[in-house]
Amino acid sequence: MSSKLWFLVAIAVSASVATQNCAVAKQLPAANQLAFKKSAEETNADNNSDSNDKSSTKPDAEENTTPYEAGSEAAKLYMLGTRQMEGNDFKKARETFRTLAYKRPTDEMPALKVAIAAYKAGDLDDAIDWAKKAIVIAPKSPEAHLQLARLLEANQDWKAACVQYDVIYELRPDKQGKLNIEYPMLRALIRDQDYEKADKLSAEWTKEYKHSADSYFNRAWTLTQIPDQGNENITEEAIKDYKQALKLDPKRHDARFNLAMLLGKTGQNAAAAEELEKFIQEAPQDPDADRAKSLLSKLRAAAVNKKKDE
Repeated sequence: MSSKLWFLVAIAVSASVATQNCAVAKQLPAANQLAFKKSAEETNADNNSDSNDKSSTKPDAEENTTPYEAGSEAAKLYMLGTRQMEGNDFKKARETFRTLAYKRPTDEMPALKVAIAAYKAGDLDDAIDWAKKAIVIAPKSPEAHLQLARLLEANQDWKAACVQYDVIYELRPDKQGKLNIEYPMLRALIRDQDYEKADKLSAEWTKEYKHSADSYFNRAWTLTQIPDQGNENITEEAIKDYKQALKLDPKRHDARFNLAMLLGKTGQNAAAAEELEKFIQEAPQDPDADRAKSLLSKLRAAAVNKKKDE
């Protein structure tokens, strides 16, 4: 898995968890500093886009192959645009792919390439326009709707992005395709502050995909984004769902880290320390390992101080 990024539990993009209410918890960072990992889906997206989604919403990286007949004008334009993208000459690439799009008006791929180049050239409005053109050409293309959804998120148009993710979910017939769209859809709903729908969908998906660690992870993550984080039932359900995600996939290190954070928040410090120890042992090269070590040290020190006070 690529480097994981820190994600502050928040209302919308970055809200904080409730203040910890036990003496030992004082040894941990303040509630609004508790950092939760992003889901694997978003992390992969972030990394791919800095080079699938995951803005975290930047469009896909370019490919070096051509879908056109070798030696054809379309193939030449495609490869020229690709080379220009690789050379970071995004404005020229946009013009090249635009020429290709005009020559192939019934092919959505050139329009999507224009959208990507325009985005990388810093023209988000043009990128969105071309992604919409691609959808007009191929209204049942999940890829076209996904590209538009990402661009709309980059434009912070969360509600419109939610509409696109709804369409993608319906267009993808396979189970894995639907699972892959869970997190982006939930993320957009949370940013649009549609907590009710995010809560409803994430709960439904754990029932529909009861053997999916991702669904339980996404459910737990969604619960931590709901404003009423002082609700003990919500926190306990999130803990339960992170544990289920780990039961289904013991290598979900992001789930283990987030579980440790929630356990620490609720004063279950011994259990939090146990999860942090496992996280450090199982993922010593994880970028968050040092953070986990620091938190573990504070928990251990607090435990020692508590014994001295008794």
